[in-house]
Amino acid sequence: MLGGVGVLAYAAYGLSGHADFTGSTTAAFLGDRVAGSKYTGKYDRLNFGNAGVALTYGGLTIGGNIIGGRISGVLGLVPQNGVSELAYLIGAKYVAGPFIVGISAERGVYQGNVNLAGISQRRGQALDIGASYSVAPGYLVYAEYQYQNLKQSDFNFITNAIGSSANNSIMSQGFVIGNIVNF
Repeated sequence: MLGGVGVLAYAAYGLSGHADFTGSTTAAFLGDRVAGSKYTGKYDRLNFGNAGVALTYGGLTIGGNIIGGRISGVLGLVPQNGVSELAYLIGAKYVAGPFIVGISAERGVYQGNVNLAGISQRRGQALDIGASYSVAPGYLVYAEYQYQNLKQSDFNFITNAIGSSANNSIMSQGFVIGNIVNF
């Protein structure tokens, strides 16, 4: 606590040794690429940083997280000539007695399909809004809305085909109402 403000902060750095694909670079890899792709079948080592902070005062918490470097998605290797990842998340939560309301938003850019190295990268964004109410000890009701969108030029998310202008953006959204009973 710093003057009534709760602080949570962290930073991490991750890396790996040299990483190369040592199998055949036949049709399964290089043959499917789009003309102009710089994919070579070789990958860069992991080399990324991650940091976050959350500040709480009274019932309000505001926080965020950022990750960036030579990483693709969830600890995926980046192909040589592919783009580095940069992603961030911000959010807020307010607690007033039995009520909790929160929102978080995220956006990120990373390589996505390796056969599109040097041509396009994957872009994603999401939004989550929720609220809960503690009706009685051990009984909670909640509602939540989620939205997600992914895009990558020259990639078809339905068929996983590259070089396609169809279905290169997917979107999902949902609304959930529920309750939790603990005893």
